[in-house]
Amino acid sequence: MSNNFKSFISVLTEKVETCPDKIFCKEINGNSITFDELDKLSSVISRFLIQEYSIKKGEVVSIQFGNSIAFVIYFIAVIRSGYIVNPIPVSATNHEVNLILENLHGKLLVTQNIYENKMYCPMLHQSSDLNDINVYFKDFDFSSINYEKNQSITCVFLSSGSSGVVPKGIAHSNEVLIKTAFNFSSRLNFSPDSMHLAFLPCGNTSFIGHSLLPMLVMGGCLLIAPNYISISRKIWNIIDENNVDFVQVVPVIADAMRKSYLDVSNKNKRVLKYVSSGSAPLSIKQQDEFIKATSLDLVNTYGLSETGAIFFNLPGKDNYDMHSIGTPMQNVKVKINSINNNNFGELLVKSDTLFYGYYSNGKLNSDNKNDEGYFKTGDIISFDNNQYYYIGRKDNLLIRAGVNISSEEIESIILEIGITCIVISLNNDRLGNILTCAYENDKSSVFIEDKISNICKERLTVIKRPTNFLNIASFPKTPTGKIKRNILIKEIMNRSEV
Repeated sequence: MSNNFKSFISVLTEKVETCPDKIFCKEINGNSITFDELDKLSSVISRFLIQEYSIKKGEVVSIQFGNSIAFVIYFIAVIRSGYIVNPIPVSATNHEVNLILENLHGKLLVTQNIYENKMYCPMLHQSSDLNDINVYFKDFDFSSINYEKNQSITCVFLSSGSSGVVPKGIAHSNEVLIKTAFNFSSRLNFSPDSMHLAFLPCGNTSFIGHSLLPMLVMGGCLLIAPNYISISRKIWNIIDENNVDFVQVVPVIADAMRKSYLDVSNKNKRVLKYVSSGSAPLSIKQQDEFIKATSLDLVNTYGLSETGAIFFNLPGKDNYDMHSIGTPMQNVKVKINSINNNNFGELLVKSDTLFYGYYSNGKLNSDNKNDEGYFKTGDIISFDNNQYYYIGRKDNLLIRAGVNISSEEIESIILEIGITCIVISLNNDRLGNILTCAYENDKSSVFIEDKISNICKERLTVIKRPTNFLNIASFPKTPTGKIKRNILIKEIMNRSEV
């Protein structure tokens, strides 16, 4: 299939013309919607929004639904209206939602949640149940409508939230999102027969960029589950019974899937090709254990919300190295901005699928590239033997005795013994600072700290070994299990000052 389409609605229209009665989305509970039904219902809702609210084209409309067909319908409907769609996590609190709406100058919040407090902008409460939506809009005009235009900004995603209470608004254009979906589909050989199981939060870029949009452009089918916990005990049966060929996960879910693999009864009929992990790098132990237990390829993807998935580490391809983040997509140009003349540095990226800019306070900040048009990712990468290796975030580099140390390198090694931690520098000693390992556990444990010390002695030079330990009962995390690093570091700093 050609990737000449430049808009969501032109892609949807093509599917309505070629396969109108094919099911595009279905929920685990049995609800489903065809391409034709999605086209008509999103048109109805688009007309409703335009007629009932005084919102100008190019203004922000936020949607807040749990994983459901309702999210897909409203996502398309808002774009169809010529508005900028902003997905908000259904788990966000009243206070968090208000901060987001104010930051983006939102004009309307369409939500399944009921908020009693006053919000920054008007609210439209809508059910997430497909049957309720059909009943509510049954008497409306179902003829096709499209006010969408190829505007500079179509969608504003929120970053993972690890950087603060109000994440950056990451603005993408219509064309870039469609191109990214085509590129992702091409790299992993998706087809109209593909079936994706999606259970990561629907407002997450992984849900939209790796499953929803690829299935839209390819004409495949999206199988939606409320979350991973709701299907954890029967996930392999769901995969087999529905002929799922792709699942997007995060590292903690990859581990959980591996542990539940013994319950499988339909292994010989499985069509699952890839389990793709993003959000954070996979440890060697995680990859090795998953592949050995399941005999399935675990694809390690690298990318930011600003770039989409731009590196793929595909087993059996591209001079595969389990330690690597793989090789970049064909349309992606990369440079490494060396730090102190070392063989590693900040990754710079140029691509026709880069985000448009950062959107906040109703305005766009596009000052995110260098003079050559490369986006500064903030990630430290090394290059060797035609492979790229992730070291850590630039902000997480520690300096000790003049040596650059990646806290994430140390953390990934400690994670191999099943201990979640972060490594930071506290106070100063004669070498520059003291490396402190804060680990997640209900109570302080000499046994745990001895395990950490032992593996660090085996794998790290003296200069990189933590010498101070701090236990934290529970780390603050995003809905996908990613540690909210800055919030946790602030908590640690406050504790250390007491």
